[in-house]
Amino acid sequence: MDDKPSHPNRAQKLLHYLLKKINKAIREFQQIEDGDRVAVALSGGKDSRTLLEALCYRRRYTPERYEVIALH
Repeated sequence: MDDKPSHPNRAQKLLHYLLKKINKAIREFQQIEDGDRVAVALSGGKDSRTLLEALCYRRRYTPERYEVIALH
């Protein structure tokens, strides 16, 4: 099975949109700081999985150093 999205540009646009929303919420509510551990509760659904993936992706490109932990 191929894990690549069928429309990479569409997937990139969606990721960009989600990261803008996530970054805004993190800044507005001061949710993540250096050294934090962020726990994401995984229900097995697409929403929690998407949040986990987005936070892991975001770690690579932001100045904050934090750890992401998945809880199931």
